[in-house]
Formats: sequence, C-alpha cells, structure tokens
Amino acid sequence: MEALQTDGQFDVSASLVKSLASLLVVASGSAIGREGAMILLAALAASCFAQRFTPRTEWKLWIACGAAAGMAGAYHAPLAGSLFIAEVLFGTLILASLGPVVVSAVVALLTTNLLSDSNALLYTVHLSRELHTLEYVMIVSTGLAAGICGPLFMWLMTASHNGFLRLKLSPPWQLALGGLIVGLLSLLTPAVWGNGYSVVQSYLLSPPLLAVVSGIFICKLLAVLVSSGSGAPGGVFTPTLFVGLSVGMLLGQVWGLWLPGSDEIAILLGLTGMATLLAATTHAPIMSTLMVCEMTGEYRLLPGLLIACVLASVLSRTLRHDSIYRQHTAEH
Repeated sequence: MEALQTDGQFDVSASLVKSLASLLVVASGSAIGREGAMILLAALAASCFAQRFTPRTEWKLWIACGAAAGMAGAYHAPLAGSLFIAEVLFGTLILASLGPVVVSAVVALLTTNLLSDSNALLYTVHLSRELHTLEYVMIVSTGLAAGICGPLFMWLMTASHNGFLRLKLSPPWQLALGGLIVGLLSLLTPAVWGNGYSVVQSYLLSPPLLAVVSGIFICKLLAVLVSSGSGAPGGVFTPTLFVGLSVGMLLGQVWGLWLPGSDEIAILLGLTGMATLLAATTHAPIMSTLMVCEMTGEYRLLPGLLIACVLASVLSRTLRHDSIYRQHTAEH
C-alpha cells in the first residue's frame, strides 16, 4: 500500500528480511497468516521487473499485478485476489487497471495448480441445504452480527499492539513473549497453532459442539491477538477467516437449538461468518463474497452473501472508519 501511494518502489532488503522473518514465525506455529509474505514477495518481484524493463508510469500497475498474483496463488481465488487489489489497495474499482490484474491472478493460479499438480478447491464443503426465506434471514442476521464484531476485532488488535508497546521491550523480546503466550495457549489446545486453515477445514467437514467451538474460539482469538500485537510478521487474512467462521458457527449452533439440521446450519453460517467478518474488517464486500465462493465452490450462496457482506461492511464502516489495512498503514 505504501509503494502504491508513493513512488512505486520497495525497500528490497527490508522486504526480504520481513519475508524471512514471516517464514520463521509461520513455521514456528504462530497464529498469523502466510499470505502477507506471499503478497509482499510477489509484489516485490513484479516491482523489480518493472523498474528494469518498463517505464516509470507503469510501475504501480506492475506492483498491483504482483500482489494480485500472490493473493491468487495463496487462496486459489483469482477473481477475489483481483478485487482485493481493486477494493483494498487501490481503494476503489479502477476498471482501467483491473484487466492486467485479473490476468496476473489467473496466471498465478494456473501456475500454482501446475506446480502442485492439483486444481482442488482450497476448502472442501458438503452443503446440501436448500436456501429459502429462513436461510436468507439467518445469513443477513449473521452479516449484521459481523458488522459489529469486525470493529470489535480491530479494536482488540489495536489494544493488544498498544499493550505490547507499553511493555517497552526490544523487538526480539516482544516477539519472544508473544511466542511464549501462544505456546502456553497451545497446552490447552493445539488448534491455536498456525493460521487456522486446518481447523477451518475440519469445522467445515464436521461442525463441533457449541462448547468445543467456544473454547477453541477463545484460545485461538487470544493467540491471533497476541501474535499480531507482538509484531509477528505475517498476514491477518486467514486468521480473520477463522474468527469469522467461529462467530458464524456459534450463531449457527444457537439457531440449531430449535431448528432441524443443526450441522448444515452451522456450516452455512460458518461460511457466511467468514465472508462477512472479512467484509467488516477490510471494507471490501465484493472481494469478500467472491473469496469465500471461490475457495469453497459454493457459488449458490453468492446472492445472500453479497447482501450480508454489504450490510456488514456498511455497519462496520459506520462504527469504525478505518479498515484493518488502513489502520495498519496509519500505525506505521
């Protein structure tokens, strides 16, 4: 975002060090996302290429293409990756720039599939429930809940970051303290390790009981807040998806107390929670809707998710003007 807002150049050495640090943090099990380093490295590579072979006026477009490619490779979602750039990094849908960005994202996805010898969806979901008026009511109500939870989640992240700063520790000790707390939380449940991808997948295949979801959610949320607040380099995208899934499944379990098909409701609202909390924290409803649809293949949820994501984004923006990315830019 800083490169797009300034002269389109990166601090190469700082970017490489940050990516290496992210690799070490993710490999050690910290509750932080992997996509941050992927997007940064892809954008850095595109920037270096552009500075060598293209005119200066095209540098920012190449950076956007690189970032979209990194996003698409990480989440197998080229359309959502392109809209992530358009809505979050550019701040608006710039149609003139969207074409090259989409091409970059699609090529990145095809390359990823070729290297991994697989074109499988990122998340496997078995959802057979038909969508009727009641289901749309539940989806929209989840969007409204996410619109409130989004600003609260961002406030907790800010509070955690400020709490670590008040300790006045040097960065290595600050990161070590964050790692120690995550390690202690992992004694309660190993589910706090990593960015939450495996936990999300297991929940989508077999929703756990309300008490289990609640316990793991609290521990994982604390781990995410500690990892982010301590300054661990990485992304908050996948952890946000996990938090959204948990919020949605908690609501689904409550609905399931008096409605039949509690597991199906939990999965439906879990997917809704992923999309709507993402929309509430990024203020990018179209990207968030497409992201969940592309990751799971559940495109029939598109109309309901789009309405819920728009409501979540509007409500969140009303309660807190900055998105999670604009907030981090302002802090730096």
